[in-house]
Amino acid sequence: THSATVRVAADDASVSIALACDTGTLHALAAGFVQLPAARIDDALAQDALGEMVNVLMGYVAREALVPGTPYRAAPPVFGTPCGRWFEPGAH
Repeated sequence: THSATVRVAADDASVSIALACDTGTLHALAAGFVQLPAARIDDALAQDALGEMVNVLMGYVAREALVPGTPYRAAPPVFGTPCGRWFEPGAH
């Protein structure tokens, strides 16, 4: 399983946004995201695309969940956190 997690902090609250998928889905997602044939997608590009996708989701969450104008900080994506650990304190 491949995963990417982004932690977003605003005022006194924080939230994590995460995506996880198997290798086939990871490569298909990357191929669609960068609009290249799947055969041209290597593991590094696929992981980068997963990080970009979780960043896009983070942007939507921040826009929809925060009061307009609220400043927030988003950490860079963390890769490889097992899904079962996503909700443990300090996991990402």
